[in-house]
Amino acid sequence: MKKLSILRKNLALSITARGLSNLITFISMIYLIRYLGQVQYGRFAVALAFVNFFAFLMGPGFRTIMLRDLGKDRELLPTLMGNMLALRLLLALVTFFVMAGITTVMHFERNITILIYILFVWLFFTNLSVQFRSLFYVYQDLKIESAFMIFEAGIKALWIGICILKKLSLVTFTVGFTLIPLILLLFSSSISFLKYNIKRLKINLSDWPALLSTGLVIGLVGLVSSLHLRVDIVMLSKLTGSDSLVGLYSAAFKLIEAPLFVYAIFSSVILPEFARYLVSDKAWVRKESIYFTKIFALLFFPTALLLAYFSKPLILFVYGKNFAETHHYFRVLLPSLIFMYFNTLTGTILYASGKQKAVLKNSVYSLLLNIGTNFIFIPIWGAYGAAFTTILSEAFLFYLNFLHTREALQPSM
Repeated sequence: MKKLSILRKNLALSITARGLSNLITFISMIYLIRYLGQVQYGRFAVALAFVNFFAFLMGPGFRTIMLRDLGKDRELLPTLMGNMLALRLLLALVTFFVMAGITTVMHFERNITILIYILFVWLFFTNLSVQFRSLFYVYQDLKIESAFMIFEAGIKALWIGICILKKLSLVTFTVGFTLIPLILLLFSSSISFLKYNIKRLKINLSDWPALLSTGLVIGLVGLVSSLHLRVDIVMLSKLTGSDSLVGLYSAAFKLIEAPLFVYAIFSSVILPEFARYLVSDKAWVRKESIYFTKIFALLFFPTALLLAYFSKPLILFVYGKNFAETHHYFRVLLPSLIFMYFNTLTGTILYASGKQKAVLKNSVYSLLLNIGTNFIFIPIWGAYGAAFTTILSEAFLFYLNFLHTREALQPSM
């Protein structure tokens, strides 16, 4: 019972901390956008989006592997950490040359090119920081991780405030922005080395092929999932040719995406514990899954009903009268959050079971269904058709994941 209590408290703590840090970041980013203006912020946004595209190459799936494998056996820490740090350094070098080549081919303007190379350093420090901060989830030290979330948001807000007060340039802001994950890396690595006894890291080259292949599968799941969330908007644009309709639908979907950070934290918190208990006590995993689903239902359904009822004033408050029609699409999309929760839960159980290939296959099938049904329903129903196919494909993904999850949770004979 103590283990149950700790897990549940850590989950509540992490979600609260992430919500607070997101709020701080959201407010500070509004001031940053107003300060930089359309042109300067546009350059920063383009450079940041471009660099983030290469995050996939700098250690795909490593965080999930660490949460799962250390959840099962913490004695693997020195070797797993040593291998992953060495691989991240090597992959960062490869990624840099790939990015540099693509940057040259794309002929970005000089100001954006400078930002791209600065932000590559930001991405490098961020990846290393995430590597060490993953240990806070493994060891259920979520008070430390929660403090890091708020600390990170606070530093960003402080730096944005300094830049506005001192009227600093975009390049200067970006350099300071890049140093923030370095500060987090220094703190997280120091805590990890002192608290978790990883002073003697080991590197085993024979483990690298398995790490890379497993990481690639998990990374591809993330890539497919990202496409799954975006493909409706692209196809709505191509099949209707209406920028106005795409804008209304995209605004609705942006609100649907807002609570997804809760699902991401939920997965990170439960994955190490589920991986550990799937080996010894599958009944515990089933019990916890049912408990979390009941909590989700108790919170989601009343909230969804309120959001659906007050959707129009909500949309007018957030986006203004030009987006008044968005509330129709928002209402239709709300049920997709139910299936997104179940896909997070079942996907996490499958990762914990080492069935990442099943998750990838299921995600690809769901994406293909989404694309295929978009061709049918968008020409007939427009944005409503895009919303319907989103719900349909998420439900189909849950069905596929559920079949594999039921097998993974079968009692061992």
